[in-house]
Amino acid sequence: MDVVDPERKLLELGYVLPPVPEKAGLYKLVNVVGNRCVVCGHGPFAPRKDGTFALVQGKVGDTLTVEQAKAAARYTAICMLASLRSELGSLRRIGRLVRTFGLVNAAHSCVESLPKIMDGFSEVMRDVFGPAAGVGARSAVGAGTLPFNIAVEVEAEFELKPQASVGSRGASEGEQRSDHIYQRLFGLPSVINCIGSFTSLGGSRMPAVAAQAMVEASQHFVDLNALQRECGKRLATLCRCPTGYTAFLTTGAAAGLAVTVAACIAGKDPDIIHRLPKTSSNDKRMVIMDGGNDTRWAQSIETTGAEIRFLGNERQPMTARQLQAELSGLNRGQHACIVMYDQTLPANTAMSLEAVLRLARSYSVPLVVDAAAQIPPRSNLWYWTERGVDAVVFSGGKQLSGTQTSGLVLARRELVEAMRLNTSPNENTVCRPMKCSKEDMLGLVTAVEYYMKGSDEEDFAKYRKALDIVSERVRNVAGISRVRVQRLDGAIQPSIIPKLFLDLCPAGPHFSKAAATEAKSGFMKNDVDHGNPLALQPTDPPKSLVHRLGTGRPCIVANTTATGIIINPQLLTLEEADIAGRRIAEECRKMVETGELMAASPSRL
Repeated sequence: MDVVDPERKLLELGYVLPPVPEKAGLYKLVNVVGNRCVVCGHGPFAPRKDGTFALVQGKVGDTLTVEQAKAAARYTAICMLASLRSELGSLRRIGRLVRTFGLVNAAHSCVESLPKIMDGFSEVMRDVFGPAAGVGARSAVGAGTLPFNIAVEVEAEFELKPQASVGSRGASEGEQRSDHIYQRLFGLPSVINCIGSFTSLGGSRMPAVAAQAMVEASQHFVDLNALQRECGKRLATLCRCPTGYTAFLTTGAAAGLAVTVAACIAGKDPDIIHRLPKTSSNDKRMVIMDGGNDTRWAQSIETTGAEIRFLGNERQPMTARQLQAELSGLNRGQHACIVMYDQTLPANTAMSLEAVLRLARSYSVPLVVDAAAQIPPRSNLWYWTERGVDAVVFSGGKQLSGTQTSGLVLARRELVEAMRLNTSPNENTVCRPMKCSKEDMLGLVTAVEYYMKGSDEEDFAKYRKALDIVSERVRNVAGISRVRVQRLDGAIQPSIIPKLFLDLCPAGPHFSKAAATEAKSGFMKNDVDHGNPLALQPTDPPKSLVHRLGTGRPCIVANTTATGIIINPQLLTLEEADIAGRRIAEECRKMVETGELMAASPSRL
């Protein structure tokens, strides 16, 4: 009999899980005792057109029909799945449904319809978990009234799979993750992502509601210019843009920088728009960048024909004196804009945002902030616009969870109008290749709407829970000397997310004084190829451990420090955290056996 993957079935069935319901009293939504999982009474939350959810209320035989009540039972099942996934980390942990107890708010004349109504709940469980695991014992009882006048209330009990079968070691965990589209079509392994929202790993996980919006968008045609404007308005509202600002959608943050700079150079002048990247001495073609900032995206800016003026360097970032000298010197009047990396991180600049803004205003030069990976917190979506920067660029494919080929620019309205003219769907423009499709636009808008319904507190609770699981799995493991959780400002983005640091015990003189000094910052800088993190070679114990994790099954990707590895919980499910923790422990034991590591017990800071 085929094994049903409930997570994949959710996507195939198109079910959109609502937020986990708030408790109405002193109890647990889900109570796990051994291999039993008892779920308290859940009610029906139906999706609205605006993407929110509302309780289905009423009595069968009075204000609701039998079919409406059956639909309510279906919504109750979907709500229960949301609670199960939140508590367990993945629906794959469920072995089978044992029993269901359902209450229906029904008039006495409708009691004969109770089994049919409860079939709505049972059919969802059967479809998600399969006939063998999703059909259990059941009771259906009529009630004169239910809390909040809800139509249906259902409680259930499930049997959980043994933890080893969820993925602990060896072949079982590899087999557990083998049934996915990359494996079926190309034989490629999926990746447990302990490194973050890297482009090279596909960015982020898109919520089902955003994927559904993209599927629907793919079946209809629309005026892209009009769609871009309407999506911009919606995103400007979601991101709390001040008066005079709006949003523009691009094909990623790097493209967002390019389109923004092209607009700063050419404005709305058709002659300049049509000849970029060719510029003349009369064009405002110079872009100022802080040489002490992250300059990896300079090439994206230079594709527009811009000439970059780097002020400062990695050792000594740009100073106010250097910036004023550049703005007032021989190149005065030729500056298209200033492009700065996230100014909220003190390590990135010697100048405050206010100081840069003050000088930019004095010389009428726009200030553009690259904040591609600077979410969370959610408040960063309005932090820079509230302070008056002319444009701020975000990736749509990282924490916002749109497609990897989506980006978001929040900018002054006149600058956005120029951006529209300098890119697709307009022909004969330098940014024409950076096409933002109707599917990308709808996917990003829907993803941001979904994201803004959550909270940083909820996200960080999940991060801490995932890190706690990994920490527990590597506790007292030979080869690991220290386990600690901390944040590192500026080192790994988003820096606000706490990371788990595992220090190793090398068997030889692998860690130099320079490495030990670098370890204080906690980041190996350029040691990991962010464009191909799986290409890391085993040249020292940390890299050897990451190499083992990346070449084993399941494939696990992590970052290195000078003395160990880093676990970023940003995209980890709780199930994946369990698998990753066990694999790390297993590989460290093997490295002790081969003499690469010395045995030691970890300590916590």
